[in-house]
Amino acid sequence: MQNTSPSAVCGALTSPGALPPATVSRPGRQVAEGNRQPAAIRPPLPDRALAGRRVHPLHTAAADTVPDRQALCELLYELAPAPAALGIALGVPPRRLLAALSWCDRNSFQQVGALLRAARLPIPVHELAGRLDRGCVRATQVATQLRSLAQDRKVYWLYSRDQLFFDELVSVLAPLAGDPGWLGAALGVPPARLAQLRVQAAPPDRRLAIRTMVDEDILQRRRSSLPARSCRQWLDVLVRAGVAGEALAWVAQRWQLEVPPGYGSWHGYRQALADTVADALMAGGQQAQETRVPLWQAWVVLRDHIEQPGCALALGQAPDPELFTPQEWHQVGLCALLTHAQSLGEEGQHISGSTLARLVRSRCVPLRFRGRWQCQPPAAPTASRRLHPSDLPCLVFGVAEAGRQALEMAALLGVGGLDNSRQWFGSSAEGRALLTWLRISRRLPGLETGHLVRLFGLFDKRPLLEKLTGTSDAHQPLAPAGSLLADRAMAFSHLAQELSGQPARVQQFISSHQVEQHAGYRVLACSEPWWRLLNAMALDPLLLKAWHRSGDDGGPPQHRANAGPVPVVAVDEETLEKTPAGCPRDYICPISLEYMTDPVGIAEDNGRTNYFSGRQLMRALTELGPVHPLTRRPLLPQDVPAVDQAHLVRINGWRVRHPELEEEGTAFVPPGYQGT
Repeated sequence: MQNTSPSAVCGALTSPGALPPATVSRPGRQVAEGNRQPAAIRPPLPDRALAGRRVHPLHTAAADTVPDRQALCELLYELAPAPAALGIALGVPPRRLLAALSWCDRNSFQQVGALLRAARLPIPVHELAGRLDRGCVRATQVATQLRSLAQDRKVYWLYSRDQLFFDELVSVLAPLAGDPGWLGAALGVPPARLAQLRVQAAPPDRRLAIRTMVDEDILQRRRSSLPARSCRQWLDVLVRAGVAGEALAWVAQRWQLEVPPGYGSWHGYRQALADTVADALMAGGQQAQETRVPLWQAWVVLRDHIEQPGCALALGQAPDPELFTPQEWHQVGLCALLTHAQSLGEEGQHISGSTLARLVRSRCVPLRFRGRWQCQPPAAPTASRRLHPSDLPCLVFGVAEAGRQALEMAALLGVGGLDNSRQWFGSSAEGRALLTWLRISRRLPGLETGHLVRLFGLFDKRPLLEKLTGTSDAHQPLAPAGSLLADRAMAFSHLAQELSGQPARVQQFISSHQVEQHAGYRVLACSEPWWRLLNAMALDPLLLKAWHRSGDDGGPPQHRANAGPVPVVAVDEETLEKTPAGCPRDYICPISLEYMTDPVGIAEDNGRTNYFSGRQLMRALTELGPVHPLTRRPLLPQDVPAVDQAHLVRINGWRVRHPELEEEGTAFVPPGYQGT
């Protein structure tokens, strides 16, 4: 019998539950005496044979023998296919498979919070930091953050789980959630409680899941008046489920089946199915938005890359990277695929062609397939939207120095970049970059594409801008649709402008505060000093405070280096136009409605000058687009002038003479004023 065409492999293009031709139910449980694989290379499977004595090609009457249920369950358990992958091959609806994958929805903040709630309090903060110092590089970085945070907040003991410091501590410890046993021991969690938490977070028993799936398949086929699956059909299921070629060879030998003619090995037989499916998808043009790709075919193409974090991201899921082992990421990817398929309805047995194209662009298919799919790039966006997990791979793949770019963006947004070398998918620059972008997206859930477009343009990150929008135009209409960037992120974007414009002050600060020894500074080894300092300050609130203390008044970035003490002079108060509260209008920022400490004057067409807080104006231009907040005429960030020092003197003089207008009537003292 000749069977050399790839399209003949296992009935490759039939549905997962379809019955191949010439199927006869012949129960048989004789023990084969010959042709056993040597023990040195045989996996530890059950001794019971599942088919006849003679070796047969796949398509023979002997291949139609029905395997014993108990031995089949043991065999499937030892082969270790993920139950969800087995379910896809059997055509089980995703909603049922997802019920057993609910454990994939882990959250590092919740997990650290649970550990802290189970810890024995009180805990000396310095003692906890010392325990963390004895861990990995990342734990040492977290220990540094913890000490700095405790000193900044003046908290030296953890007395209560309700204090504000507790929530901040959860955020600091979140990167260590991937090893709850070690972190729990450092926190002093009782061993019994720690074991209980592990059980609650563990995946369900795989043996039970496989046994249930086999029983339900037998029952379903009986209800449909179909015979139980034969050895040939179960081998077809194993091929579809993604069982490796070596394991398929051992199963075939146990079942006394030969490799079909035309295939040199069971690995080649398995590979032929993937090639056949890929050819069918290409022939059918399965890349358009409206096309539907059968779920089992998508799985056959993706199965060897499903454990990559980029695969889950391309499918619209953003799992917490701190919480899963390499083995678990395979099931996390499966969960993302099933979740996406279920969201499309119709029993979730397909994905869209556009999703398949996105997966190809994210390099989630084998290399031999990538060149065969000529996917069109997505259309350039015309409006800002919430950053989607599927956007993250495009900010990594094909970007030069992707790891450095991602770490710089983490610093720029106030999240701070950490050492990623210990993460299993962080062994490559792309893996480290993905991990960093995942951390950014989880810490800044309101981040929009418009925010990133503005920042990419301001800090000359053209490659990232082109990847996100398809164009290098930083002034396209992508203003955020309504979500304001977090205050901390806005503050750090302004701080970055401050640092980049003062290289001499940056270098002096680095030397005087020994910032070279800071873990956050060393992470960005290939970046300019001001980027490295920015990252260190994102991770260390004390360092950030030290920088602000080294300035004089918090004025705009590029004009603070040479500012000296601000003298207080008198002004003609009778000429000042007042607000209803009695404050001069030109001294109050029209955006924040507070006294300005960094006034900048914008000349208007009528000859009048409108004054704004420099920081508030830059924030408005970054968030809402390059337009004047009052007149709506074009105004670019680079057109904002320097701080008007003379006007600042007038503001400070007024505030000194009118303490009754200050909060709680407290007298105002200008920064650096020596007084007499």
